[in-house]
Amino acid sequence: MKKARLCSICAMCTALYAVCAWICVPTTPPVTMQSFAVFTVAGLFGCKTALTSYIIYLSAGVLGLPVFSAFSGGIAVLAGPTGGYLLGFLGSILISSLILRLFGRSAVSIAVSFAAGLLVLYIFATVYYSLVILSGSTFHSIAASLSVCVVPFVLPDIAKLSLAVLTVKRLEGRFKNI
Repeated sequence: MKKARLCSICAMCTALYAVCAWICVPTTPPVTMQSFAVFTVAGLFGCKTALTSYIIYLSAGVLGLPVFSAFSGGIAVLAGPTGGYLLGFLGSILISSLILRLFGRSAVSIAVSFAAGLLVLYIFATVYYSLVILSGSTFHSIAASLSVCVVPFVLPDIAKLSLAVLTVKRLEGRFKNI
């Protein structure tokens, strides 16, 4: 019975990643609610469930299912401007989960863990964009990548992470038996 519940939770989380990717402001890269989903799942269910469901989500997208932003899919999406974010969320899940495990589940610990995960995401997305999209690792390409990959997202991400912290604190007691 517990395995069936765990599979159901993973399926629900995978669907949440997709739905939140579809909630999108079409910029380059697009502003989506995906970071809200990633951090909420990591905060509620921990590293194993969050990573498992995110890997399923990534696999579905790479296989061509339209689960990425703007209902896109396929391996080419990973080679595009959003590829660094899609792969960087794996690191975000790992660091957020680790911090939560080490420092507890107070609202402050959750906020710090999500902020650290977001920093990992920004670093990965910026380096990826600089190396893959701008084809270089010079200071100018890093600065250009920061202006595309970080600066436009700071305020929306603060709002999404705040919402994720509130959601986790509100719902965390409901999933203890899973």
